[in-house]
Amino acid sequence: MTGAQGRKRDRKATEALIMKAVGTVLTREGFPGLTLKAVAAEAGVDKVLIYRYYGPIDALLTAYGQSVEFWPTVADVVPPEPEAISPAARLAYFLDRTTEELSRRPLTLELLAMEVGAPNPLTEALDTVREAWGRDVAQHLLGGSDPDPQLNVAISLVLAGIQNLLVRGRTTGIYSGMDIGSAEGWREIRASLPWLCERLLPSRPDPNPSTED
Repeated sequence: MTGAQGRKRDRKATEALIMKAVGTVLTREGFPGLTLKAVAAEAGVDKVLIYRYYGPIDALLTAYGQSVEFWPTVADVVPPEPEAISPAARLAYFLDRTTEELSRRPLTLELLAMEVGAPNPLTEALDTVREAWGRDVAQHLLGGSDPDPQLNVAISLVLAGIQNLLVRGRTTGIYSGMDIGSAEGWREIRASLPWLCERLLPSRPDPNPSTED
């Protein structure tokens, strides 16, 4: 592949390699060991190239926070046709998919734990990315309408609870009777989400019911 299209594809592949290298270095050495030099060595590229693509280390961290290696995309967690199902079903789908996607990212769970005990520039990037992601998700789930403030608080509490339990599940087996340390326990938790969402967003009766016998 030659020309502009080939260069674009090569850059995309290199960026994916760099994002993967960031995660590998973080997993192996922790945040203190995350430098442009270490990422470059892991990715097998020149650190000048990383700087040219992203800028200084803080900008690289922000890019990593926005990558699918780190956080799920909106498309990963919202139904493909949200308007075709009830609000409660949309919310249940979102919570279930978010639980699945975060559980597949052990490094992200580690950084969620860091937010409380050891905040750093990467956890700050996580917070920024998550807030923007939450706004985008809300637009898809609500179809552009403004959320009820109390409902917004309730959904935020549920989502924060899921994240907290996923983080705790790395080291804790049972929490309040729930098996948060096993895949089977999480299947049971996820199976309860539709029930919970139906109570947050109860189905409304048809205002124009059919009169046919």
